[in-house]
Amino acid sequence: MGDTTGFEKEAVAFIMEVCFVEDISVAKSIVAVTKPINVWTRNITEDLLNAQPFETTPISLENGSFMVVSAVDFLVEVSDAFGITRFKPTEYLTGNLEYATRFRKQIEMGLLATIPTIVWDDPTHVYPDLTDPIGYRIFWGVTTEYISTAEEIMALHTERISHGEIYQLLTGIEHKVFKVAVPERYTIASIMDLTVMGVELLEQFDQSSIDLIDLDGTPNTFTVYTMRNAINYQITHEFKITIA
Repeated sequence: MGDTTGFEKEAVAFIMEVCFVEDISVAKSIVAVTKPINVWTRNITEDLLNAQPFETTPISLENGSFMVVSAVDFLVEVSDAFGITRFKPTEYLTGNLEYATRFRKQIEMGLLATIPTIVWDDPTHVYPDLTDPIGYRIFWGVTTEYISTAEEIMALHTERISHGEIYQLLTGIEHKVFKVAVPERYTIASIMDLTVMGVELLEQFDQSSIDLIDLDGTPNTFTVYTMRNAINYQITHEFKITIA
């Protein structure tokens, strides 16, 4: 995000829409920092960027490269044989898999994160082709009421899907319906509730099929996974969605 002067409200609304930010004060703090602002999010499309009144520039990566970013709102220092590396909120470093592995401990502690997400200890994992504009989508999100139409599902969070990728769903305390939609060529390997000792929830999700518009602009058949709770959660739960 470039200079948002004069468009602070729009910038805050943009961050609240595309990032997993529940407290608007966090979004306001991000907008208040020195420009430009780097925003890490899975829920971005070119059309959404072009619709903003302030300047936006997507950050590109070459195949085989990873961004190492801060996952917290405070300074993270990593000391190793190569010296001290500091990660400030909204700043990032890039490198190959070997470089990113230097920070595995901090990544597994939740202090740092990588884009794309690294699948540790799986040398056969295939990472997405970052230069290929054609791909497939995943939709996911939460609602207060049951939704079933294509328009309603396509209004959920969306991004490009990849085998072995991991996605985060935050339940909030106002929602009872949790939904994930993936193209039929993909399957969900696991949906874990990390807030409750990693309980596996996949069997609690009903499955159905529907045609949605995919990343290349054409209709595609999706499998929709839906879980409905009888009552609201008392605290926000974090679900980890893993694609097979």
